Amino acid sequence: MFIKVIFGPVLLIITTFTIGCAETPRVENKPNSVSSETTDLSIKTISTNSSTLDHTLIIAQKEYQKAYDVYVKMLRESGPQTLETLNALADYQKKYQIYQMLLNVKNSP
Repeated sequence: MFIKVIFGPVLLIITTFTIGCAETPRVENKPNSVSSETTDLSIKTISTNSSTLDHTLIIAQKEYQKAYDVYVKMLRESGPQTLETLNALADYQKKYQIYQMLLNVKNSP
């Protein structure tokens, strides 16, 4: 259940950024004001997507760091083979994978 809640929106964001940034705006070579407005709008959209990705990346990094802290706390308090510690480890690993996916999207050309 937890995977669906976190992974679904993250996958949607990643898909939006990769498809949205990969497409080039179709501007005809006719000299008119409409094509220049379209180009300006496309540039603003790409920069907005980039800043949103940066913000999402920062949030993902904070979430995986919090999950790591919880895991280390559980490891010290409960030991390495308890259910709580293993659940905390799984949560940390999921959040770290989400962070790595977002980082790869940001660094891809």
